[in-house]
Parts: sequence; structure tokens; C-alpha cells
Amino acid sequence: GNSASIATLCDAGAYLQSNASFFIGMRTRRRALMMLKKRQIRFLGSDCDSVEARPPRIAEAMDIIVKKLGNNFELYKMQQFSASRRTP
Repeated sequence: GNSASIATLCDAGAYLQSNASFFIGMRTRRRALMMLKKRQIRFLGSDCDSVEARPPRIAEAMDIIVKKLGNNFELYKMQQFSASRRTP
């Protein structure tokens, strides 16, 4: 399945990116956090095509990650960028 393929890619040294919505969505949050704990997700991005239609929600995803996992995770995060892009 997909889990085995993801594990194989990560074991081979691939770095995977997840969209912020993966951590924000109630149906996907648990799996996203588990993948982050396993160090399968290394980058956090947005699926932002336009600020109006689909705003970047990286700061919101980071808030969830820190709340659930604390700062003890290895995510190559764009903290300064996401902090400057917070949406109201």
C-alpha cells in the first residue's frame, strides 16, 4: 500500500513535503502527525493557488503540530516565513 511505498522512499533518503491542510483536516490530522513523528514528512508547504481562494495555512498547521508534538520534531520548517504570513 501507500504506507509501504512512503517508508521505502524515506528509507532511501527521500524527503517528503506535506501540505498544511493534511495537518489541519480532522480526517487526516492523525495520520499526518504519525508520519511527522516517523520523520516521513520533512517539509511543510501550502496548497495555495491564490490567497483569496485558498490561503496559506502554514501557521495554523504549525500551531497544531506544536500543540500536539511540542517542538521535539524534525521538520525543516519555514518558521519566519509562516509567521509573517499569518492570516486573520
